[in-house]
Amino acid sequence: MTRRADDTGDSTDVALLRKFRQSRETVASERQWGLGHGILGRISPTTRPTQVGARRDVNEEWTWYLEKDVNAEFAAKYPKGSEFRIIGCQGDFERLEKRLISVCPTFRKHGTLTPPIGKDGKVGLNFMNDFDAVVRRFLAKIAFNYLAWVAGSEFVLRPELDGVRNFIRHRTEPSHGVVYVGPRPILAQEMLSGARITDGHIITIEAKPDEHRVHAQLSLFNSLKYRIVVCANYDGIWFAKGHHFDVQTWEVSELASTQVVQPVSI
Repeated sequence: MTRRADDTGDSTDVALLRKFRQSRETVASERQWGLGHGILGRISPTTRPTQVGARRDVNEEWTWYLEKDVNAEFAAKYPKGSEFRIIGCQGDFERLEKRLISVCPTFRKHGTLTPPIGKDGKVGLNFMNDFDAVVRRFLAKIAFNYLAWVAGSEFVLRPELDGVRNFIRHRTEPSHGVVYVGPRPILAQEMLSGARITDGHIITIEAKPDEHRVHAQLSLFNSLKYRIVVCANYDGIWFAKGHHFDVQTWEVSELASTQVVQPVSI
């Protein structure tokens, strides 16, 4: 059978992630990646605009609107008895509550949601994902295609990569697993500063002969971080490559490789 490096079988669709499954690394030293030429870059915090959630009854999904969209047309969609929720920063609620009353005179306040920010200043997040085989194959395919671009077709046609190739094409997952989820940042700037500096896509690949593996790190919109084991019995030379995809400018930039040593809790 003739195999092509970009022939990964049937197409896979991005599935909605509903149950979050977390895996912990036991490696004390891991290669990190720098966005730009320096280790620490400029941090550009992002703010979430004030929003109003609305639904007609408890059986309906929440629909979210920006403040500018809370108008007469909005009010016509939600009759008396509808439920509303306001999300925003301090100072937004009173203003938006008045706006709601102006377009929905029957609006009545029934309570206040518990803020997600704890006493320590940290914001709690609840990830709910359905980390099923379709999603894992989709992520593995991205990593495999990136490896093919970095190392070439001859490399990805090596028999050591049959495991991940069969998983992508035929849904046969190796016993060691392929895709793992973890909270650790990929970029060195984010690890050192503790702040998120980009909303872009990040992907890296590294061949580690001392560990006999080739693995990729992948994060779409720099949200969940995935580690994809492309090869678990690698015997070759070391190499590494990484790229950042800016979703605002559509520019692609190569990442600088660096080594960050940190304690890891198990």
